[in-house]
Amino acid sequence: MEYKTCMVDNCLYVAGGNRYTSLVTNEVYVYKPVPAIWTKCCSMYVPRKDFYFGELDGHLYAVSGRTFITRTPTVEKYIPQKNRWAMLAPLPVDSSRPAGCACNGLLYLSGGLTESGTSNRVWRYNPDLNNWTEMARMLSSRAEHIMTCIGNKVFAIGGSICEYQFFAWNDVMSGEIYDCEANQWTNLLTLKMSVLNKAFFTSDNCIYIIGQELNFRHHFFNTFVQKINLRMYLDKITASGNHDSNTNDAASNAAGNNNNDDGCQVFRCEVNNRLDYCFFGIVNSSKLASE
Repeated sequence: MEYKTCMVDNCLYVAGGNRYTSLVTNEVYVYKPVPAIWTKCCSMYVPRKDFYFGELDGHLYAVSGRTFITRTPTVEKYIPQKNRWAMLAPLPVDSSRPAGCACNGLLYLSGGLTESGTSNRVWRYNPDLNNWTEMARMLSSRAEHIMTCIGNKVFAIGGSICEYQFFAWNDVMSGEIYDCEANQWTNLLTLKMSVLNKAFFTSDNCIYIIGQELNFRHHFFNTFVQKINLRMYLDKITASGNHDSNTNDAASNAAGNNNNDDGCQVFRCEVNNRLDYCFFGIVNSSKLASE
Protein backbone atom coordinates (compact mmCIF):
# COMPACT_ATOMS: atom_id res chain seq x y z
CA MET A 1 0.00 0.00 0.00
CA GLU A 2 2.88 2.41 0.82
CA TYR A 3 0.51 5.03 2.21
CA LYS A 4 1.57 7.68 4.72
CA THR A 5 0.10 8.35 8.16
CA CYS A 6 -0.04 11.29 10.54
CA MET A 7 -1.84 12.18 13.77
CA VAL A 8 -3.58 15.57 14.07
CA ASP A 9 -5.89 16.54 16.92
CA ASN A 10 -6.12 12.93 18.10
CA CYS A 11 -7.21 11.71 14.65
CA LEU A 12 -5.24 9.40 12.37
CA TYR A 13 -4.92 10.46 8.72
CA VAL A 14 -3.90 8.07 5.95
CA ALA A 15 -2.90 9.49 2.57
CA GLY A 16 -1.62 8.49 -0.85
CA GLY A 17 0.36 5.37 -1.63
CA ASN A 18 -0.34 2.50 -3.99
CA ARG A 19 -3.69 0.89 -4.60
CA TYR A 20 -4.06 -2.41 -6.43
CA THR A 21 -0.28 -2.82 -6.83
CA SER A 22 0.37 -0.16 -9.49
CA LEU A 23 -2.17 2.66 -9.11
CA VAL A 24 -0.85 5.68 -7.19
CA THR A 25 -3.70 7.38 -5.37
CA ASN A 26 -4.51 10.83 -4.03
CA GLU A 27 -7.12 9.54 -1.59
CA VAL A 28 -7.10 10.57 2.07
CA TYR A 29 -8.93 8.97 5.01
CA VAL A 30 -9.25 9.90 8.65
CA TYR A 31 -9.86 7.60 11.62
CA LYS A 32 -11.58 9.14 14.65
CA PRO A 33 -11.18 7.02 17.82
CA VAL A 34 -14.52 8.38 18.98
CA PRO A 35 -16.84 7.09 17.54
CA ALA A 36 -14.27 4.66 16.02
CA ILE A 37 -15.05 5.23 12.36
CA TRP A 38 -13.14 5.87 9.13
CA THR A 39 -14.19 8.80 6.92
CA LYS A 40 -13.01 9.74 3.46
CA CYS A 41 -11.57 13.26 3.24
CA CYS A 42 -11.05 15.59 0.31
CA SER A 43 -8.43 14.04 -1.98
CA MET A 44 -5.01 15.57 -2.62
CA TYR A 45 -4.50 17.43 -5.88
CA VAL A 46 -1.57 15.19 -6.81
CA PRO A 47 -1.57 11.38 -6.50
CA ARG A 48 1.69 10.48 -4.77
CA LYS A 49 3.69 7.86 -2.90
CA ASP A 50 7.09 7.88 -1.17
CA PHE A 51 6.40 11.44 0.01
CA TYR A 52 6.72 13.28 3.30
CA PHE A 53 3.44 13.57 5.22
CA GLY A 54 3.48 15.57 8.44
CA GLU A 55 1.77 18.11 10.65
CA LEU A 56 2.55 21.78 11.28
CA ASP A 57 0.28 24.07 13.29
CA GLY A 58 -2.73 21.80 12.88
CA HIS A 59 -2.36 21.44 9.11
CA LEU A 60 -1.16 18.42 7.13
CA TYR A 61 1.60 18.77 4.55
CA ALA A 62 2.23 16.44 1.61
CA VAL A 63 5.67 17.13 0.15
CA SER A 64 7.24 15.84 -3.07
CA GLY A 65 7.42 12.05 -3.57
CA ARG A 66 6.55 10.03 -6.68
CA THR A 67 3.61 9.90 -9.02
CA PHE A 68 3.07 6.75 -11.09
CA ILE A 69 5.71 7.78 -13.63
CA THR A 70 8.21 10.14 -12.02
CA ARG A 71 9.13 12.23 -8.99
CA THR A 72 7.20 15.41 -8.29
CA PRO A 73 8.31 18.61 -6.48
CA THR A 74 4.72 19.62 -5.70
CA VAL A 75 3.66 20.52 -2.16
CA GLU A 76 0.15 20.84 -0.75
CA LYS A 77 -1.46 21.55 2.60
CA TYR A 78 -4.64 20.06 4.08
CA ILE A 79 -6.84 22.19 6.35
CA PRO A 80 -8.90 19.78 8.49
CA GLN A 81 -11.46 22.39 9.60
CA LYS A 82 -12.35 23.15 5.97
CA ASN A 83 -11.70 19.68 4.53
CA ARG A 84 -9.75 21.08 1.61
CA TRP A 85 -6.24 21.10 0.15
CA ALA A 86 -4.22 24.12 -1.01
CA MET A 87 -1.20 24.06 -3.31
CA LEU A 88 1.97 25.64 -1.92
CA ALA A 89 5.37 26.66 -3.23
CA PRO A 90 7.04 23.56 -4.72
CA LEU A 91 10.15 22.01 -3.27
CA PRO A 92 13.17 23.32 -5.26
CA VAL A 93 14.12 19.72 -6.08
CA ASP A 94 11.91 16.68 -6.58
CA SER A 95 12.66 14.03 -4.00
CA SER A 96 11.19 10.63 -3.16
CA ARG A 97 11.55 8.91 0.22
CA PRO A 98 12.65 12.04 2.11
CA ALA A 99 12.09 12.64 5.82
CA GLY A 100 10.83 15.70 7.61
CA CYS A 101 9.56 17.22 10.83
CA ALA A 102 8.17 20.45 12.22
CA CYS A 103 10.28 22.53 14.59
CA ASN A 104 9.45 25.94 16.07
CA GLY A 105 6.77 26.72 13.49
CA LEU A 106 8.93 25.74 10.50
CA LEU A 107 9.03 22.57 8.41
CA TYR A 108 12.34 20.80 7.77
CA LEU A 109 12.81 18.27 4.98
CA SER A 110 15.98 16.27 4.35
CA GLY A 111 17.55 13.68 2.08
CA GLY A 112 15.63 11.37 -0.20
CA LEU A 113 16.27 10.13 -3.72
CA THR A 114 16.82 12.68 -6.46
CA GLU A 115 17.96 12.54 -10.06
CA SER A 116 21.60 12.60 -8.90
CA GLY A 117 21.18 9.86 -6.29
CA THR A 118 20.74 9.76 -2.51
CA SER A 119 20.75 13.30 -1.15
CA ASN A 120 22.06 15.01 1.97
CA ARG A 121 20.38 18.34 1.20
CA VAL A 122 18.14 20.01 3.78
CA TRP A 123 15.29 22.43 3.13
CA ARG A 124 13.27 24.64 5.49
CA TYR A 125 9.73 25.77 4.73
CA ASN A 126 8.31 28.98 6.20
CA PRO A 127 4.48 28.86 6.15
CA ASP A 128 4.19 32.64 6.63
CA LEU A 129 6.32 33.37 3.56
CA ASN A 130 5.36 30.23 1.62
CA ASN A 131 8.96 29.62 0.57
CA TRP A 132 11.73 27.05 0.86
CA THR A 133 15.29 27.86 1.98
CA GLU A 134 18.24 25.50 1.69
CA MET A 135 20.03 24.92 4.99
CA ALA A 136 23.31 23.24 5.95
CA ARG A 137 23.57 19.76 4.44
CA MET A 138 23.55 16.60 6.54
CA LEU A 139 26.86 14.88 7.18
CA SER A 140 25.52 11.68 5.58
CA SER A 141 23.35 11.22 2.53
CA ARG A 142 20.24 9.24 3.44
CA ALA A 143 16.78 8.26 2.21
CA GLU A 144 13.98 6.35 4.00
CA HIS A 145 15.24 7.80 7.29
CA ILE A 146 13.21 9.46 10.06
CA MET A 147 13.32 12.90 11.64
CA THR A 148 12.10 14.37 14.91
CA CYS A 149 12.91 17.35 17.12
CA ILE A 150 13.47 18.40 20.72
CA GLY A 151 13.46 22.13 21.39
CA ASN A 152 15.51 23.78 18.64
CA LYS A 153 17.35 20.57 17.76
CA VAL A 154 16.40 18.33 14.83
CA PHE A 155 17.43 14.68 14.63
CA ALA A 156 17.95 12.65 11.43
CA ILE A 157 18.25 8.91 12.11
CA GLY A 158 18.97 5.84 10.00
CA GLY A 159 17.89 5.42 6.40
CA SER A 160 19.77 4.01 3.45
CA ILE A 161 21.89 4.97 0.47
CA CYS A 162 20.97 3.76 -3.00
CA GLU A 163 23.87 2.78 -5.24
CA TYR A 164 22.24 3.41 -8.61
CA GLN A 165 25.03 1.84 -10.63
CA PHE A 166 24.79 -1.43 -8.67
CA PHE A 167 21.03 -1.35 -7.97
CA ALA A 168 21.91 -1.88 -4.31
CA TRP A 169 20.81 -0.36 -1.00
CA ASN A 170 23.15 0.10 1.97
CA ASP A 171 21.86 0.89 5.45
CA VAL A 172 22.97 4.11 7.15
CA MET A 173 23.58 3.01 10.74
CA SER A 174 23.97 6.49 12.22
CA GLY A 175 22.08 9.48 13.54
CA GLU A 176 22.96 13.16 13.52
CA ILE A 177 21.66 16.31 15.16
CA TYR A 178 20.96 19.72 13.65
CA ASP A 179 21.17 22.97 15.63
CA CYS A 180 18.54 25.26 14.12
CA GLU A 181 20.18 28.40 15.51
CA ALA A 182 23.74 27.56 14.46
CA ASN A 183 22.64 25.91 11.17
CA GLN A 184 25.05 23.04 11.90
CA TRP A 185 24.94 19.23 11.85
CA THR A 186 26.87 17.02 14.28
CA ASN A 187 27.31 13.23 14.39
CA LEU A 188 25.31 11.80 17.26
CA LEU A 189 24.91 8.03 17.54
CA THR A 190 25.29 4.57 16.03
CA LEU A 191 22.16 2.46 15.71
CA LYS A 192 21.87 -1.09 16.97
CA MET A 193 19.29 -1.96 14.30
CA SER A 194 18.63 -0.43 10.89
CA VAL A 195 15.90 2.20 10.52
CA LEU A 196 14.26 2.24 7.08
CA ASN A 197 11.18 4.45 6.82
CA LYS A 198 9.76 2.77 9.91
CA ALA A 199 6.76 3.75 12.00
CA PHE A 200 7.83 5.68 15.09
CA PHE A 201 6.77 8.20 17.71
CA THR A 202 8.55 10.54 20.12
CA SER A 203 7.59 10.74 23.79
CA ASP A 204 9.38 12.12 26.87
CA ASN A 205 12.52 12.93 24.84
CA CYS A 206 12.77 9.34 23.60
CA ILE A 207 12.04 8.01 20.12
CA TYR A 208 10.45 4.57 19.71
CA ILE A 209 10.91 2.90 16.32
CA ILE A 210 9.19 -0.31 15.28
CA GLY A 211 11.15 -2.54 12.93
CA GLN A 212 11.58 -6.05 11.58
CA GLU A 213 14.59 -8.28 10.97
CA LEU A 214 14.71 -11.47 8.95
CA ASN A 215 15.13 -14.67 10.95
CA PHE A 216 17.10 -16.76 8.45
CA ARG A 217 16.84 -19.93 10.53
CA HIS A 218 13.04 -19.94 10.73
CA HIS A 219 12.37 -17.93 7.55
CA PHE A 220 10.18 -15.21 9.04
CA PHE A 221 10.55 -11.68 10.39
CA ASN A 222 11.16 -10.83 14.03
CA THR A 223 9.52 -7.60 15.20
CA PHE A 224 11.33 -5.28 17.58
CA VAL A 225 11.12 -1.78 19.06
CA GLN A 226 14.28 0.30 19.13
CA LYS A 227 14.22 2.96 21.86
CA ILE A 228 16.65 5.87 21.62
CA ASN A 229 17.04 8.30 24.51
CA LEU A 230 17.55 11.52 22.56
CA ARG A 231 17.91 13.62 25.70
CA MET A 232 20.82 11.48 26.85
CA TYR A 233 22.67 12.03 23.58
CA LEU A 234 21.77 15.71 23.57
CA ASP A 235 23.18 16.14 27.08
CA LYS A 236 26.37 14.33 26.11
CA ILE A 237 26.91 16.43 23.02
CA THR A 238 26.36 19.59 25.06
CA ALA A 239 28.81 18.49 27.74
CA SER A 240 31.44 17.53 25.16
CA GLY A 241 31.44 20.95 23.54
CA ASN A 242 29.57 19.92 20.38
CA HIS A 243 31.92 17.05 19.53
CA ASP A 244 30.85 13.62 18.31
CA SER A 245 28.89 12.03 21.17
CA ASN A 246 28.71 8.52 19.71
CA THR A 247 29.21 6.01 22.53
CA ASN A 248 27.79 2.82 21.01
CA ASP A 249 30.64 0.41 20.37
CA ALA A 250 30.60 -2.21 17.60
CA ALA A 251 30.77 -5.18 19.98
CA SER A 252 27.71 -3.98 21.87
CA ASN A 253 25.80 -3.45 18.64
CA ALA A 254 26.67 -6.88 17.29
CA ALA A 255 25.51 -8.53 20.48
CA GLY A 256 22.30 -6.51 20.54
CA ASN A 257 23.00 -5.52 24.14
CA ASN A 258 20.70 -3.09 25.95
CA ASN A 259 23.29 -0.96 27.65
CA ASN A 260 21.49 1.94 29.29
CA ASP A 261 24.71 3.97 29.18
CA ASP A 262 24.59 4.30 25.41
CA GLY A 263 20.97 5.45 25.24
CA CYS A 264 19.89 2.89 22.63
CA GLN A 265 17.88 -0.21 23.53
CA VAL A 266 16.18 -2.95 21.48
CA PHE A 267 13.11 -4.85 22.68
CA ARG A 268 11.72 -7.90 20.87
CA CYS A 269 7.95 -8.11 20.47
CA GLU A 270 5.55 -11.03 20.36
CA VAL A 271 3.29 -9.72 17.58
CA ASN A 272 2.00 -10.80 14.18
CA ASN A 273 5.18 -11.11 12.12
CA ARG A 274 3.28 -11.15 8.83
CA LEU A 275 2.26 -7.50 9.13
CA ASP A 276 4.09 -4.44 7.84
CA TYR A 277 3.43 -1.74 10.42
CA CYS A 278 2.65 1.69 8.94
CA PHE A 279 1.61 3.55 12.09
CA PHE A 280 3.02 3.44 15.59
CA GLY A 281 1.85 6.21 17.90
CA ILE A 282 -0.03 7.53 20.88
CA VAL A 283 -3.70 8.40 21.31
CA ASN A 284 -4.54 10.92 24.01
CA SER A 285 -6.85 8.85 26.21
CA SER A 286 -7.70 11.79 28.49
CA LYS A 287 -9.00 13.71 25.49
CA LEU A 288 -11.03 10.70 24.38
CA ALA A 289 -12.64 10.52 27.80
CA SER A 290 -13.81 14.12 27.51
CA GLU A 291 -15.37 13.65 24.05
